[in-house]
Amino acid sequence: MKDRLVEAVVGWARRSDYRQVVLDVGNANAPAIGLYARHGFVSIGTTGTLPAPRAHVTEQEMVFHYDSIHGERRKGERQVADPLE
Repeated sequence: MKDRLVEAVVGWARRSDYRQVVLDVGNANAPAIGLYARHGFVSIGTTGTLPAPRAHVTEQEMVFHYDSIHGERRKGERQVADPLE
């Protein structure tokens, strides 16, 4: 079910002409990080912490890129652009 949900979101984004999908995930959530990585998401850095009372929870940003010309994903690209531009 988890894989199908990620595939559905990535597929919707592609059909909607988004160039990338960006998400935040808790650094301690190894199963979720692994799930996203299996689907081509790459970590691009820590984004910060959650609001109180969970300020001790750190998150990282992960991104899945599509090639804007060929419709292919690009793994590891660090530049994050607004998908609505």
